[in-house]
Amino acid sequence: MEQSVQCCLPCFPNPASRSTSSRTPASVPVSLTDHDLDLLKSTYKSAAAIDAILIKAWALVLRCYIGSDELSLGYQKEQAGDSHLQSHVVAISISDEVRLSELRQRELSTTKSDADQFDFLSFNTVFIRKAEKDDIDSSSETLPDTCRIRFCIEDYFGRPSLSLEYWRDEMSAGHVTCMAQVVSEIIDQLLTTHNDRTIAELDFFTPQDSRRVAKWNNSMPPTRDSCIHDIVQKQARRWPVKEAICAWDGSFTYSEFDSVTSRFASYLQSKGVGPETMVPLCFEKTVSSCT
Repeated sequence: MEQSVQCCLPCFPNPASRSTSSRTPASVPVSLTDHDLDLLKSTYKSAAAIDAILIKAWALVLRCYIGSDELSLGYQKEQAGDSHLQSHVVAISISDEVRLSELRQRELSTTKSDADQFDFLSFNTVFIRKAEKDDIDSSSETLPDTCRIRFCIEDYFGRPSLSLEYWRDEMSAGHVTCMAQVVSEIIDQLLTTHNDRTIAELDFFTPQDSRRVAKWNNSMPPTRDSCIHDIVQKQARRWPVKEAICAWDGSFTYSEFDSVTSRFASYLQSKGVGPETMVPLCFEKTVSSCT
């Protein structure tokens, strides 16, 4: 049996509202076409089979963020009229060489657990099947405080409804919306039975992503007759304690960024690096790798 591994989704708060965001949950729908909803119900006859294919779709998205083939998450089921949740830990390994046909047929490795004993240090996302409801306003299991995102499926009048629940102070609505769009795209590819590409051949860049990037690059920025290090130093003198870089594992003020880059420049000069010298870069894009 596959073992539970470290699989924690980083937080992606909105820097502009991080200080004012309250500790409240929010939800973004995962929209599927009517065709995909019909395929989901006709191809996977049981709730457990539907859950399995959706968990695999979520694992593929997690894999993009975690940077590992070894993935784990919580899996819970509500029972109508029963306050106790059936809880499991799911472990799954997905490499670039795996074909979609193999992934569709693969049995999930699950270990029974107590929801109160979920190790949210090892994983911080959960897939939950909520009990079927005939009232859209019915109350349900609340989002655990230590769960960053919960992928939910619940049936209303026999029709599946999917959503991503998250904490406002940890994830921005825009980022979760992007994730929901990728989840929808991956579910579509998993449901297409004639699609038998490898995982490495999957395209996680959605049409919405393409339009968003095109909008960002819609116009060329003005040309500046200055070197980038002079611009950074000017900003550091002007706003020394203002945030310059916000990364998933930390941040730099302009003063801190200027200090780090100046030390790095001195190190390169000591190694003989000068104007027009090519310097290859190979390091993780993290705060720790820069300090």
